[in-house]
Amino acid sequence: MKHLKIMVAALLGGSLLAVQAQTTNVPQTDIEMLELQPDGIIVKGFGPAGSVSVGQGTLAVRVKESFNADTGGKLEGLVVDYTEGRSRERAVIDYEEIAPLLKGIDYIQAVTYDVTSLSGFEAAFQTKSGWRVSAFGSQRRTAIQIFIQFEGAPKIELNSDQIAQLRNVIAQGLDMLNNLKAAK
Repeated sequence: MKHLKIMVAALLGGSLLAVQAQTTNVPQTDIEMLELQPDGIIVKGFGPAGSVSVGQGTLAVRVKESFNADTGGKLEGLVVDYTEGRSRERAVIDYEEIAPLLKGIDYIQAVTYDVTSLSGFEAAFQTKSGWRVSAFGSQRRTAIQIFIQFEGAPKIELNSDQIAQLRNVIAQGLDMLNNLKAAK
């Protein structure tokens, strides 16, 4: 009987791990969902918007256009990639998220300790894909730190020049997408 309980527990534990593993690859953005549509031809267009050096790595922003050639469904957005050595993180940002993201970055860049009467704070903006831009302040004596973070990955600290460059590259990507839409 004891062995039966252990086998049942092992099977249930394995099933829970399998379910957890399956949910980590669930598409979170409209573009990702369109790209996974079965029984159709999916065309993915992409091009560089710009990049920012961060420590030992590089943040690259690309414009993205995906469409279903059979149905005519089309979506645009950005892809943010961070590479450092062999490590790579990626986030997809739907077109509708870009303007709010830029507004969020503007807030993060300008935030001060006056945002709260408490000694510390965190202010953050998160996209559907889990990509975060945040500011963190502690003890009112230290400089406010700015981070980006890909879902499930460690935070990456950016200095004020790097966050300004990243904001400009994202804005440039939005301009490229707007020009693409206007040309059609």
